[in-house]
Amino acid sequence: MYRLTLIAAIVLSVLMAACAPLDDFEDDAFFDDEFADEEFVDEEGFEDEPEAAGPSAENGSFTETACQIETAGYEATCGFLTVPENRADSANTNRIDLAVVVIRAPFGSPEPDPIVYLSGGPGSSALLDFEGDPEGFVESGYMDNRDLILVDQRGTGFSEPTLNCPEVEEAEEDQFAAFEACRDRLVADGVDLAAYNNDENANDIADLITALGYDQANLYGVSYGTRLALGVMRDHPEVVRSAVLDSVFPHDVDVPLDEAPSLIEALEVMYDLCAADAACNAAYPDLEARMLQTVAQLDAAPGVDPDGFDVDGAALIDATYQALFAGADGVPLVPRMIYDASEGDFNALLSLYEVVGFTRRAYQDGEDRSDSEGMYHSIICQDEFAFVDVNTAEQQNQASLPPELANGAFAGVLDIYDICTIWDVGQAPAIENQPVVSDIPTLILNGSLDPATPASWAERAAQTLSSGYYFEFTTGSHSLTSFDACAIDLMAQFFEDPSSSPDGSCVANAAPLEWVLPGDPLP
Repeated sequence: MYRLTLIAAIVLSVLMAACAPLDDFEDDAFFDDEFADEEFVDEEGFEDEPEAAGPSAENGSFTETACQIETAGYEATCGFLTVPENRADSANTNRIDLAVVVIRAPFGSPEPDPIVYLSGGPGSSALLDFEGDPEGFVESGYMDNRDLILVDQRGTGFSEPTLNCPEVEEAEEDQFAAFEACRDRLVADGVDLAAYNNDENANDIADLITALGYDQANLYGVSYGTRLALGVMRDHPEVVRSAVLDSVFPHDVDVPLDEAPSLIEALEVMYDLCAADAACNAAYPDLEARMLQTVAQLDAAPGVDPDGFDVDGAALIDATYQALFAGADGVPLVPRMIYDASEGDFNALLSLYEVVGFTRRAYQDGEDRSDSEGMYHSIICQDEFAFVDVNTAEQQNQASLPPELANGAFAGVLDIYDICTIWDVGQAPAIENQPVVSDIPTLILNGSLDPATPASWAERAAQTLSSGYYFEFTTGSHSLTSFDACAIDLMAQFFEDPSSSPDGSCVANAAPLEWVLPGDPLP
């Protein structure tokens, strides 16, 4: 989706990234004794009709089916959780089906409390996260003795109805008309777009845990998944044993006001890291001043990259954002890219695009289930943008951002306001804009270089989580548990004993960034 919309992004593969596979930072993971001797794996996929009803909860019932994804031979139980679309009108509302895969603990004899993976976005598919790198989930160590529950949240992935918007994904020019066409189609199909919100999402997770026969579960949320986890902790504490929050998106942030400054926060960390490194500082002195100068220079007279595309200041900001989001894979190239761009050389920029998997298309292909544009905007519009007037957001951002960065950093926010006008889902209750207070044991992980869910957001969330343990990774960025061995180890320790802080000595021992210096070959 848009560069400056969250997490998760965390939409574009950048912001919807919120996963757990060890080998794939782009996409932003965890399961029940009752089916331990059965395996349901069918390559025919999710289109099979349900065969038998499983355990039921007051507002949700689970039905086993063939698996919607390939599970790489790991023992699995698959099916759909059926829940009301709008619980406030449970007697008259539609019933919707959420796709579920339960991966069994690889060494058998699982503990009674599974891990529930809550993917990011909002709008990404947990099932496709797993299918993309099953070994990254199962063999990372944190689920050795616990089942792992994967669920495609309402409106996403293989769940039905999907709020995926092929109209938007296939539009060549007028994205706003495409969003209007998508909305009109979904409403004509009877979808209640306002029912796709964080509150109903949290109710779904609680009903899922109960419907599968568990008393409690451990929540594992990444990016938007952390906000969902916090909602479950607030509204259904009885079903939560512990929670891991990776790249935190708390309720009380105001995305229209806070998102562009989040990029500045991450940039300041990068400037400081370069200045503290003798080689980087010698090669790229006064990096912040050079960044601002280059953005202004390219806005006044855009350059042309080797592929023939114009490069203005917004393009440089966007590339820098994506590099920060990619962490150690992208950040070391940024000073070189900035300095080279200031001299009209854009080869480092193209190299960075390749490193982070950049595409000039803002959305996935039409049939791609890995993200749901409709789900993203249903949540972000009513839970975030409805709480801040567009004029207030624009004035505050213009006043707080460096003038060279203000327009480029805020452009995506203005686009979302326009889409929210089209999407027309109203405003969530005030509680969805207030901090979550909880004493549930919580492990909080964040990267200092994260431009989407910055470390200051994690610190804010930790203030009202009385049993929280917070670790900040100075050279880390978004979705730490998808690639950082130290973060994964902390999570494994914590799930074994949430009552005490894990040994975080590995955090201080992180390897320094290896900056790409002048004359070094480009990645």
